[in-house]
Amino acid sequence: MLNIILSFMQIIFGTLVVMIVKILSDLKAGEPFISSSGEIWIGFPADSNAEYILVILGLLITICGYIQRRTQVKYATLQVISGLIIVITFTALGIRATALGYLERSHLYYFVYLLIIPGSAVALLGIIQFVRAILLKYGKNSAISNISDKTQSSLKG
Repeated sequence: MLNIILSFMQIIFGTLVVMIVKILSDLKAGEPFISSSGEIWIGFPADSNAEYILVILGLLITICGYIQRRTQVKYATLQVISGLIIVITFTALGIRATALGYLERSHLYYFVYLLIIPGSAVALLGIIQFVRAILLKYGKNSAISNISDKTQSSLKG
C-alpha cells in the first residue's frame, strides 16, 4: 500500500515539475507573474537551457513512479539524485537570475520556495523508498518486513 501511495506521489511531483517548468519557459525573463500573495517577478534567463534539463528530470521522476511497482534500490537512488539535482538547479538558476538582474533580490525567496519544495519532496520520497527497499531486502526481522508480511497475509485472507 505504501509503495502504491509513494508511486502516485512520485508521478504527481514529476508532473508538477514539468508543469512549473512549462509555465516558466512561457514567461520572458522579468515578466510579472501574479500570484495570490502579490506580484512576483520570475522567469528563466534568456540564454539558459535549464528548462529542457528540468523537463527531462520531471519526466524521469514520473517514469520512475510508474516503474516503482517493484521496489528496487537503484530506482530510489535515481529518485534521490533527480530530486537533489532539481533543488541545486533551481537554487543556482535563482541566484544566477538575481545576479543578471532578471530577478529582484527580495523576490528570490519566493522563487526558491515555489520551485524547491517539489524537488525536496521528491528527494525525500526517494530516501524513504531507499531505506524501505534495504529493510525489505536485508532485514527479515525488521518492523517494516513484519508489517509488510502481516498486511500481505491479511489481504490473502
